[in-house]
Amino acid sequence: MVVFVNLIFWGYLWGIAGVILSVPIIILFKNTANHIDENSMLARLFSSEK
Repeated sequence: MVVFVNLIFWGYLWGIAGVILSVPIIILFKNTANHIDENSMLARLFSSEK
């Protein structure tokens, strides 16, 4: 779900370039959130664990 919302958001803002860059951007956010605090809400949102 997060990936599709991310695709729509960046696609709306930047068009095709946003769609292409949206996955690397979400990976950057996920890695940053995990590095800072693994128990943060943002890290849990991007986590594949339930």
